[in-house]
Amino acid sequence: MTTEGHLLPHQHGGTSSRFFSWDATSFRALFCRNYIAQTYGKKYTLPQIPMRKLTAARGFRSLENLGSFACITCSHDTHQNRIQELDDSTTIFRRQSFCSTHRRLNVHPSLLPAYRGAAPIQHAIMNDEKETGVCIVNMLKRSEGIDAGPIWGTQTLSLPENAIFSDLRDKLAIKGGQLLVSVLRDMMAGKAVSKAQAQTNISFAPTISFKDATLDFTTMSAEAIVRTYRAIGHQRPLTVYLPTIKTLQMHSPSVHASPPPYTPAVPGRACYSKPDKAMLIRCADNSVLSVLKVKQEGRALLDAREWWSGAKSFGLNRSLLGEIYES
Repeated sequence: MTTEGHLLPHQHGGTSSRFFSWDATSFRALFCRNYIAQTYGKKYTLPQIPMRKLTAARGFRSLENLGSFACITCSHDTHQNRIQELDDSTTIFRRQSFCSTHRRLNVHPSLLPAYRGAAPIQHAIMNDEKETGVCIVNMLKRSEGIDAGPIWGTQTLSLPENAIFSDLRDKLAIKGGQLLVSVLRDMMAGKAVSKAQAQTNISFAPTISFKDATLDFTTMSAEAIVRTYRAIGHQRPLTVYLPTIKTLQMHSPSVHASPPPYTPAVPGRACYSKPDKAMLIRCADNSVLSVLKVKQEGRALLDAREWWSGAKSFGLNRSLLGEIYES
């Protein structure tokens, strides 16, 4: 989540704050726009995005065709407030964007210096963190480090049990908006103080890749697989390789707390359980994963029973997977 704020000298001797409008509504609007941009490509344009509609209703002037930024300006006392909207939350800014007279702020959804990078929410869920949060951090030149600048404010949040990406994102969005407003008000009042990030316990949250979504039942427990699904299932399907070298996507997985006695004992082996209407897969740490739906490469999404019954016709050796059990 990238947002930006500048504190600039005012031409009449005062100050002006240059920042994103970042209440809960506009925060969600930016997420919504970025999601659609990722889905349909960067050439897709929303006819009337919620943030633009909101600012127009509040009397701000919207300036079009400004490259990477859309600026909205208005006057307030001796201050000139400039609100900027970022086209893509994963943008890395060009050098000319970092004028020495500007202060740019990033609303980052982690407790820095933990999880610097593009996917902090996903990595926090996958790693079963018990606490996360949001920071307002100075943006630096790329050569100086990503998400490595001084911190102006921090708000913590306990990770709910079984947290999923979308829910945690929305909670952090609200806290991030509230925190940014507080920091900007303190800046305009001359009360804001930043502190350098600690140089210990630094961790990174790189962009989610296909490798992150590729499962290995011999090393991953069922609990770890379900956490991965809750963290990245919205953007990448969890995938395994079949003996035919084709891939099989796992949809709607869960941990089976009381697997039946016929469940295979070897990690990576599976059976179909009719009472559960699911494929049961033995995983690391003697855990069992229950999968309700699957999608084989080149095939449609199927219930586990449908896929299992047709596995032989798909060119699979059923003996490698197990047997079907009716009870």
